[in-house]
Amino acid sequence: MKIVKFWWLQSQAFYKKMHQDALELANVTMTQELHSWADIGCGTGLMSEFATQKGYLIRSFDIDRWMIRFAKIIHHHSLSNFQTTDVMQIEERFDIVSATSLLSVVDDKKAVLQKLNSLLKEKSSKLIIIEPTELLTKKNVIAFMKKTGKFYHYKHLYLWAKAREGKAVDISLFDTVAPFTHYTLFDGMVRVSVH
Repeated sequence: MKIVKFWWLQSQAFYKKMHQDALELANVTMTQELHSWADIGCGTGLMSEFATQKGYLIRSFDIDRWMIRFAKIIHHHSLSNFQTTDVMQIEERFDIVSATSLLSVVDDKKAVLQKLNSLLKEKSSKLIIIEPTELLTKKNVIAFMKKTGKFYHYKHLYLWAKAREGKAVDISLFDTVAPFTHYTLFDGMVRVSVH
């Protein structure tokens, strides 16, 4: 059931737009120098699909084997390579590494962030992390829905807030690992951190 809920979340317009906006903020373009991408904690493969559409060679990793099986089914036509692997076991290097809502669910956030950073090939590589902030609360989502007048469109943001409320990653953690540029979406409820 968890997989279906996660796939359902990733299929929602706001969640897709959030990922597209993150790629735009990170200035992700295909170049001859940048062509490999690792999507860590890929879930059912939304970011992986966007990376494939941009022409990247994508490796998608998740620790949940059922999530990977489901991703393979729904993206059977994709060039994505989905694998069941713990992030700490990955040894390859990539031009781009992405992770969405991963740090908010792991115990040792700093170790995982350091590992994500270590997966980058070189200085021109990019690390893109999308995480809920401490502002992603049910109360703030309701206020956001009233402000935008789009209750139906953002009702799924409310469910994400319900699952992630109180699990935000402190922004100061990022600078202990590498210099990041931070952007926010949805009135500051979601942070896109780019290194």
